[in-house]
Amino acid sequence: MSDLRRARDAGCPGFAHGRVKIPVVKKWLEANPPAEDDMDEEALKKRKLLAQCRKLELDEAILRGEFTGNATVTQIAVAWSAQVRAEFMLLLSETPTWQGLDAPSLQDRARDFVNGALGRLTTFAAPTQPATT
Repeated sequence: MSDLRRARDAGCPGFAHGRVKIPVVKKWLEANPPAEDDMDEEALKKRKLLAQCRKLELDEAILRGEFTGNATVTQIAVAWSAQVRAEFMLLLSETPTWQGLDAPSLQDRARDFVNGALGRLTTFAAPTQPATT
């Protein structure tokens, strides 16, 4: 009710001749969320409870395996980044042996190296240990 009063008092066009046009009011409310200082104590409690429910639902979804937790994603990204870095370091260590090769030979070596690196990266095994938070 407080949202409806707020919309009506603010001049929402969904109120006319004692009738409420629900779609118009709903669209107006979505476009004009209440400011923190416009909320009464009940609205603030309701908002806090809703946020807590959303967090609990997300935590439950993570436990069910529907989502991956941030710490696990970070752990996988760090491990994969280390693997990519290792591939670049391998490339740097091999390039001195490419000196003096003609262009087609360089292209063949580069293609073979990139294909090998991509093959190793696509078979990269992510860490399976749960991350600690």
